[in-house]
Amino acid sequence: MTLQDAIRYFTEETHIMPCLSVACGGAGRFACAMGGQINEAGAPVTERSIFDLASLTKLFTGLTVMRLHEEGRIDLRQPVTAYAPQFENLTCVPVSQVLGFEIGLTTPERVDAQKTPEAGRAQLYAIRPGAVTGRAYSDMHAMVLKHVIEGAADESYLHEVARIILDPLGMGDTFYAVPESRRADCVSCNGE
Repeated sequence: MTLQDAIRYFTEETHIMPCLSVACGGAGRFACAMGGQINEAGAPVTERSIFDLASLTKLFTGLTVMRLHEEGRIDLRQPVTAYAPQFENLTCVPVSQVLGFEIGLTTPERVDAQKTPEAGRAQLYAIRPGAVTGRAYSDMHAMVLKHVIEGAADESYLHEVARIILDPLGMGDTFYAVPESRRADCVSCNGE
């Protein structure tokens, strides 16, 4: 089975990864296997098309932590608070456990249900370790690691991701916040 056959299987036959097919190109047009729009304007995919990376940012976060570890700037055995002291409840949790999703992380209330950014950050900073069996996959781990990266590098998360991943790979059209001038290039694959 070729890579293209595998991608076709996962996108068109099983619908497990409906947006992956854009990586292979196609007939110059993109339609999400779940029935989504080509893009907000219904235009074909071009070299300027921008896709939502969504959970791939967790991969970027993990790779950035590992590069900082290679550079000697993060010791994975150190507690989270060695780099991000605002997480007072994680003083006994090594960075490695957060990076490996080996520990559950629980906030008092949902971060995304808060009315202000400040209230959301307060919930995040109040995060606690929780019981887990197996892997504890959640967004919370990457949110904590963002602050670990910033504390270890003494730079913003976005600066470090650009330095370590985006710039070396020539990903100049990858944005945290898409500029207004490029919003028409955004492709939607939300299944609606």
